[in-house]
Amino acid sequence: MKETPPALPGRTLRNAGTSLLQLFVSTISLFVLYRVVLGIFGPREFGVWSLVVAATSVVGLSNMGLTGAITKHVADSRAAGDPHRLAGLIETSVVSVALLSMLLALAGAPLMRLYFAATLSGDALQTAVAILPIALVAFCLSMITAIYQSALYGCHLIVQRNGILIFESISFLALSIGLASRYGLFGMVYARAAQNLITLVLSAAILRRHVPLLAWIPVRWKKIYFKELIGYALSFQFIALLSMVMDPLTKGLLSRFGSLEMVTYFEMGSRLIGQVRGLVVNANQVLVPTFAEMSRDGAPQVETLFRKSYAVIFYATVCLFGLLAAGLPLLGLVWLGVDQPIFVKITYILCAGWLTNTLTVPAYFACLGTGDMRAVVRSHLAMAGLNLALGYGFGKLWGGYGVIAGWAIALGGGGLVMHIGYCLRSNFGLRGLVPPRGISLVLFCVLGLFLGQFTTEWVRTLDPSSLLAYIPTGKLRAGDIMASGAALLSFVAIFLAPALSHPIRGEILHWVTRKRAT
Repeated sequence: MKETPPALPGRTLRNAGTSLLQLFVSTISLFVLYRVVLGIFGPREFGVWSLVVAATSVVGLSNMGLTGAITKHVADSRAAGDPHRLAGLIETSVVSVALLSMLLALAGAPLMRLYFAATLSGDALQTAVAILPIALVAFCLSMITAIYQSALYGCHLIVQRNGILIFESISFLALSIGLASRYGLFGMVYARAAQNLITLVLSAAILRRHVPLLAWIPVRWKKIYFKELIGYALSFQFIALLSMVMDPLTKGLLSRFGSLEMVTYFEMGSRLIGQVRGLVVNANQVLVPTFAEMSRDGAPQVETLFRKSYAVIFYATVCLFGLLAAGLPLLGLVWLGVDQPIFVKITYILCAGWLTNTLTVPAYFACLGTGDMRAVVRSHLAMAGLNLALGYGFGKLWGGYGVIAGWAIALGGGGLVMHIGYCLRSNFGLRGLVPPRGISLVLFCVLGLFLGQFTTEWVRTLDPSSLLAYIPTGKLRAGDIMASGAALLSFVAIFLAPALSHPIRGEILHWVTRKRAT
C-alpha cells in the first residue's frame, strides 16, 4: 500500500530544521576535534592525514554514481508504491558498491603509494604508507554507508538520517580524542574506521524498519535494477571521478609548490567553509525528492520552486559568507590558539570561490531532481580543467597561494557554467541571476568587509601593552584579539541593518512562524 507522506511544507520544514541542527552539532564537533588533534600532532602530521584521505578517495569510483541515482529512484519507487522494486534497488546498489570498493582498494593501493612518493618524503612518507590499509578500510565502509544514507533521503527519512549523523559527529569526536591521545595519527585512522562501521549498522537498521523487504545482509543483485540505475548514475560517476581527481590534485600541487602546513590549513579552511556552506546546502538538499515528484507534474512547478529557493539561497549565502569572512581572524585565533596569517589568507581565497559556487546550489539540485545531468557534467568538466591548468600555472608563479587561487576560480567558474545554462533553458532568464535588492545587499557586504579591514589596521597601530588576554587554548596578544574583534564589529555595524530589512528575511520568518503554528 502506498504510504501517504506528511504535508509537503511541514515535512520540508522539519527536514530542513533537523539538517541545520545536524550541521550545528557537526560544526562544534569539528571545531573541537581539529583544535585537540592539532595540539597532539601538529600541522605537519595533520597534513599527512589530509593527503592520505585525498588519496584513498580513489575508492569513490566504486560508487559508480549510485548514491546520487538511488535518491531519485527510491523516491520514484516510493511514490509509485512498489516496495519490491524499492528493496531491490537498494540491495543491488549495496552489493555493487561493496564488491567494487574492495576491488578498487586492492588495485589502487600501489598507485596511492606512488602518489605519496611524489608528494612526500622522509618520515611523512613512511607514516602515510603505514596508515594507508586502515584508511582504505574506512573509506570502503563509508562508500557502503553512503548508499543507505541516500536511500534514507529518497524515503523522506531525513530526520532519522540527521539523527544518525548527529550521533556520528559526537561519537567520532570521543573516539578520535581517546585513540589519538594514545596512538597518535594511527588513532585517528582507527577511530574513522570504527565510526564508519557504527554509522553503517545504524543506517541499515533504521532503513530496514521502513523498508521491511530489505535484507539485513544484502546478497541479491538484479541486472534489471542495475541497468535502471546505472543509466542515470553514469553521469554521477563521471562527476564523482572529476571531483575525486580535483582534491588529491590540489593537495598534491599545494604540497609541491607550498608546504604540508599549507595543506593542513587548506583542509581546515575547506572544512570550515563546508560547515557554513552546509547551512545552505543541507536546507536546500531536502528539495531533491520534491523536485523529482514535481517533475512528474510539469516544468512550471519546478521553475516556481527553483525561483523561490534561489532567492532564499542568494540572501543566506551573502549573509553567511560575509559574516564568515569578517570573523575569520577572530575565529582563527580561537581555533588555532595563535595568530596564523597563513590560515586566514587561505580561507579568504576559498571563501571567494565557494561563495560563487554556493549560489548555484538551487540549479544543481533542480538538475538532480529532474534528471537533467548534462549541465552538471559540463560544470564539473569546467571545474576540473580550470583546476588543473590554473592550479599548476598559478602555483609556478605564486607558490601555494597560486594553487589555492586556481582552485577557487575553478569552483566559481564551473558552478556558473551550470547555473547560467539552467537559467537560459528555463523561463528564469539571466535577469534573475541577481534577485530584487540583491545588488544593494552585496554592496553593503563588501563595504562592511572593507571597513573591517581598515578598522583592523587602525587598531593594530594602538598600544595594547597594558592588556593581556588568556583563553583555555593558550595565551594570545591583546592587540590581535582587539584587531580581530574590531573587524567583525565593523562589518556587523554596516551590514546588519540592510540584512534585517531585506524582504527575504521577512518571508522566511513568516513561513517558519506559520508552520510552527500549524
